[in-house]
Amino acid sequence: MMLYSAQQVKAIADKTEWHRKAIEKAKAEFEIFSKEPILTLPYDAFVAFEKTGDRPPYDTKYFPRRGWLNKSAILAMVYDDEPKYLEYLQNIIWAICDEASWASPPHFWDAGNLENILTHIDLFAAETGHALSEINHMLGDRLEPWVKTRIDFEVRRRIIEPFKERKFHWETCNHNWAAVCAGCVGMAYMYTATREEFDEIYPRFESAMESFLTGYGEDGCCHEGAGYWNYGFGYYVYYADLLRKYTDGEIDLFRNEKVHQIAKFQERFFLTAHRAANFSDCGPGFAFNYGKTSYFKKEYSDIIVPPYESIGSLDNDNCHRWANPVRSFLWADVNLEFTSKSDKFCYLPDAQWYIKTTDTYSLAARSGRNDESHNHNDIGSFIFLSGDDAVCDDPGPGKYDRDYFSEKRYENIKASSAGHNLPIVDGKYQIPGDVYGEVIEATEEKFVVEIARAYGNPKLKSLVRTLASDKTTVTLTDKFETEGDCPLVERFVTTIEPVIEKGLIKVGQGTITGDFDGATYTRSDELYLIDIPVNCNEFTVVLK
Repeated sequence: MMLYSAQQVKAIADKTEWHRKAIEKAKAEFEIFSKEPILTLPYDAFVAFEKTGDRPPYDTKYFPRRGWLNKSAILAMVYDDEPKYLEYLQNIIWAICDEASWASPPHFWDAGNLENILTHIDLFAAETGHALSEINHMLGDRLEPWVKTRIDFEVRRRIIEPFKERKFHWETCNHNWAAVCAGCVGMAYMYTATREEFDEIYPRFESAMESFLTGYGEDGCCHEGAGYWNYGFGYYVYYADLLRKYTDGEIDLFRNEKVHQIAKFQERFFLTAHRAANFSDCGPGFAFNYGKTSYFKKEYSDIIVPPYESIGSLDNDNCHRWANPVRSFLWADVNLEFTSKSDKFCYLPDAQWYIKTTDTYSLAARSGRNDESHNHNDIGSFIFLSGDDAVCDDPGPGKYDRDYFSEKRYENIKASSAGHNLPIVDGKYQIPGDVYGEVIEATEEKFVVEIARAYGNPKLKSLVRTLASDKTTVTLTDKFETEGDCPLVERFVTTIEPVIEKGLIKVGQGTITGDFDGATYTRSDELYLIDIPVNCNEFTVVLK
């Protein structure tokens, strides 16, 4: 059964300007990296995370290898008469097959057990198993027998057999790990294992995908943020597509209304052509996958396609996962109709996300909880853009090191409410865990939420935040009920250096105005933290 083929890639290589530019860029990059020795993964890089908690020493060598794999594979498919691409591809495949583990050192459960390291299936091991098995299938006999045999051998001993022999924690996760790991292992099975082996193990893939979907509400919002939606749900889609082909349409995971709503999340979180509502551990920039969005549009006719200028490049992924570029390339619809930016309002009631855009500004706010996957303590926080300038910004993810995923996480300003557009109450910030906001009203003109519970402070009896909006401005009002001595400070966060005057703060082309005095700002890394002391029980500013 031919699921995807090199011939399909070649056939579409010059269909659009986007395809042609993607190939030319890949060729130019190939001429640079192919002339350098393949990066090694030395011991000191391998153990760097265990010793120091730092990821870059290993990541900066591991991930470029995957990028070279992707580009040389696609070029070998497009230019089947130029042997240099296939020759390089076979060398990078061989190097990847030589790795001590396809998994990332921060994900090892038993660092002293070499067999467990070799056979540990994390996100990156699963992605590698899928990539090699799919490239093997697509290129077929153009790969030399030694290379084909090596791929089959390594995928079987590192992915197929370990999954048969033991359960993995991600099989019951309700976040991106379940979809990425199960999806990649499932696709590797479809390419490498027998049909009997796949059928026997299939219930575990089915269960993992159901677990993944439980992390979403019926509104389709990804609590982990836009980037993790793109990642986790992306692999759900890649797996579901291949599964439908593999079973001749017998199993169709797209005929599920929740999946439909999750696909529509992309059109809801865009604020501007290059900016997403980036709550949780996601950066502000977002470029959509051309192929995946085309696929959504074919599955669900009501999908709204973002503007063309929001489209991502072929390899728009710093971890260089194979599934993204090859499917963006294969699925891209040359007749896809792109939209232009327009006024938009949506409220996602399960996640409690509020998003509104007009010709002059974009507003995103949230209530939610402080115990979500990739959580920031940001109940009641918001993002306000004046044009493209982030007057009130979200800080995005902190540095992914050992401390950031430990009990020290909320010492990092980017995960703490200290780095969000939220009040500071009695010198303290919000607390993590089982605390949540209560949405009082969510209409196109107003978002009202009670957030006192998020502070866990007995002095704070109530904190009602209201964001009232019209076509050109947003008015923020915080009403406090406190007991005893409880100093209050309003904090606003931006990456643009502010200019402060009495009753006026200029941030880029936007402003914060109100009846206030004594505003100051400090800088923390790339963030500017604007603090305004509050001397009454009601604070109001206008954002424009």
